[in-house]
Amino acid sequence: MGFKRSLLSLVAGIFLGACFVSGCNNFPYDKSMIKKQEIYFPKDYINKGISLSSANQRLIEFPCKINGIDRVEKYFIPDAKKCLVQLKQAHWIEGLSKEELGYVKVVQDNVYESILDIHRSHNIRKIYHEGLTKATAPIFELCADISYFLKNPEEIEKVESRRIPKILIDLEYLKKEQKDLFESYIWLEGRKKYDASYKLLTEGKDIEICFSEDIKTLADYKKFYDFYHKNLLNKVICELTGAVNAHDNSREDSFLQIAAEEPEELLVFVYGLGHDFKDNIKKWNLEHPDKRFSFIEAYPKRLLLR
Repeated sequence: MGFKRSLLSLVAGIFLGACFVSGCNNFPYDKSMIKKQEIYFPKDYINKGISLSSANQRLIEFPCKINGIDRVEKYFIPDAKKCLVQLKQAHWIEGLSKEELGYVKVVQDNVYESILDIHRSHNIRKIYHEGLTKATAPIFELCADISYFLKNPEEIEKVESRRIPKILIDLEYLKKEQKDLFESYIWLEGRKKYDASYKLLTEGKDIEICFSEDIKTLADYKKFYDFYHKNLLNKVICELTGAVNAHDNSREDSFLQIAAEEPEELLVFVYGLGHDFKDNIKKWNLEHPDKRFSFIEAYPKRLLLR
């Protein structure tokens, strides 16, 4: 194993050395980066006997060909401590037309395939999911577990490896509990029909769906969302004042704080196409030089870049 890693480091070092040119720019991005073989590198990064961080080895090893994914973009940051992987998505919201729901379903099917592929190839067991907080993620998983047991009652005896206490395992009880959950948490209905992560849990896959949102930040966003959609005037005011970007940035920043505190070196998270984390990561890396992130974006097939 040690020889394999040493060989990988040597090969990667030679590869990276060929990509870097002289000069120095500590946290480059966009125009200050050049693309070589699917990876954006700092154009002005000085190569002085390059030594790859473990997180950047994970970035290089991460596949560019993934089931359900149209393209992968990688952003190499020197001395990164973690590598974040954003699976872009289109997701369910209230009020979508039949055509829009069909589009969401197609994209989520591709997200589903990509998570399965990454799970198999990289043994990824945690997926951090947009819209879930420390309070709602357990509800999400519980509801999915109930669906799993209702479809697979023969699995009830294996409950010790699941999240439901054995004392609660009774089919009639589970049916009532599921009904209560859907009535209490309206958002679960949309998740049930149009969410790749929910589908994975209901199939009993060995994957944990984790929260990616701060409770207060998301609550503030939901208040803003209601205000924004109340009428056209509110929308105009929000767009002109930059409130939309401000709220999106707050949510994105809060996820970076959550990610920095997690033990995983490679974190995979599912967030909508409208969430561009590159600027947030650039700012984070400047403010936290000892906790830098490298970054990967994965675009599912059929995702409309609009």
